[in-house]
Amino acid sequence: MAYLELPPSPELARDIELLWCLAGHASPHDFERVLPQGVADIVINLGDGEVRCYDRERPILVHRLGPIISGVQRSYFVVDTRQLTSMVGVHFKPGGAWRFLGIPASEFSDEHVPLDAIPALRDTAWLDRLASAPTPVARLQLLDSLLRSGRRRESHPAIEWAVGQLRRYPDSARIAPLATEAGLSMRRFNELFTREVGVSPKGFARIRRFHSVLGRIAHTRPIDWSALALEAGYSDQAHLIRDFREFSGLTPAAYRAQGAPAQPGHVYGA
Repeated sequence: MAYLELPPSPELARDIELLWCLAGHASPHDFERVLPQGVADIVINLGDGEVRCYDRERPILVHRLGPIISGVQRSYFVVDTRQLTSMVGVHFKPGGAWRFLGIPASEFSDEHVPLDAIPALRDTAWLDRLASAPTPVARLQLLDSLLRSGRRRESHPAIEWAVGQLRRYPDSARIAPLATEAGLSMRRFNELFTREVGVSPKGFARIRRFHSVLGRIAHTRPIDWSALALEAGYSDQAHLIRDFREFSGLTPAAYRAQGAPAQPGHVYGA
């Protein structure tokens, strides 16, 4: 399975982290867990057009034809890797989906919404052009040019600043001081943040702290789990394990034993 990422053009860089493309199926597992990252994605299957995802509790979560918006998730979900023969996607930055789509990100949190539910993206004639592009790079370059035609809305400057602080300092940033420094009441701060990012500031901070741990355990051997928990801003090791189970369905040690997946943000097996 070939996985390719391209950075967006400068016109899109404020809202979009990267464009990605998958081609072929060579995964040793039929299913993979997708971990929460605090951002939304557009996911397009250019093969059979169907996107199938599975909830950790229920057998089938999504079984739709056509591209979808995958909102900010607060726990993992499972994808069928047998579909991954011809897919492209847009990985937004936190708050980027709000600016790009023009609707509150909270309206599709923990959901996988068909593109035709989003007024700005109802015209899907561009899908045929994507499917006929000769190479993965050409496909992503075409996707970039198509996305540049959209209009953007502005985010609240305090929220954009707070998102930056929580991304840069996941181990130490605290919500109440951020709201105070932004000049907002906690209620208003939570309201604006959830509308634009799709999850509360506390929820986003937890996801970012979880990802800081993923980065640490990828490069550290052996691991002192108690010390790592404190370094990452957790009260103790038990707190780290609780969050890790909630976001991945695995203990930290079990996650580490899975090895590196082909696509970032995924874990082999379900």
